[in-house]
Amino acid sequence: MKRWRHYGIALFLASIVTAPLAAADLESPDPAVQYRVNVMRGIGANAAAIGLTFRNDLPQSQNLAFHAGAIALDARAAVSAFTPKVLDGVAKPEIWDNWKDFADRLNKLAVAADEVAQAAKDGGADAAKPKLDTLLPMCKSCHDTYRKK
Repeated sequence: MKRWRHYGIALFLASIVTAPLAAADLESPDPAVQYRVNVMRGIGANAAAIGLTFRNDLPQSQNLAFHAGAIALDARAAVSAFTPKVLDGVAKPEIWDNWKDFADRLNKLAVAADEVAQAAKDGGADAAKPKLDTLLPMCKSCHDTYRKK
């Protein structure tokens, strides 16, 4: 149980630290940047909901499949959201220099989220928990590589 508390705390802290950066992105005059920020916020909001559910033993664990499925959909949408090469906001220019790696990471996130969703549908939250160990660190890894601090 302590491990899930750590995920929840990490997600909460990440939201506090990254909120000002996302706000800066939304202030961008470019609608393409605003769009990609909102897509990425969808991933963050659903990851935060998963973390809150486990951290607090909320009864909404039956929604885990929905949240993981939404992460998968948003990860797929993010590929096209970043396709326009708009160098604004907190996205590093390395995204477009290393496009294949960046797109592959989003696609792997989508597959991992689909696996969490399927496990949750088939066996509930307990069956999905082990798969979260691979899903949640994917976000951090990509942000460490492709997002300005």
